[in-house]
Amino acid sequence: MGAVAQASGVKTLVLSHLAPADSSEGRWRRAQKGYSGRAVVGKDLMWLGAGSPVSAGKAR
Repeated sequence: MGAVAQASGVKTLVLSHLAPADSSEGRWRRAQKGYSGRAVVGKDLMWLGAGSPVSAGKAR
């Protein structure tokens, strides 16, 4: 995923809904491999605002 995001010029890579539900740090690092920009790992009930800057918080 990271290499595709890098080649596409993605400003912020958001990783979410990866199955099975594995929160190991190594898995997320592998998904980001090849990407040098900002990366956000989604969590349950997290929301992300569109636009700049990226904001994140708990759902209300």
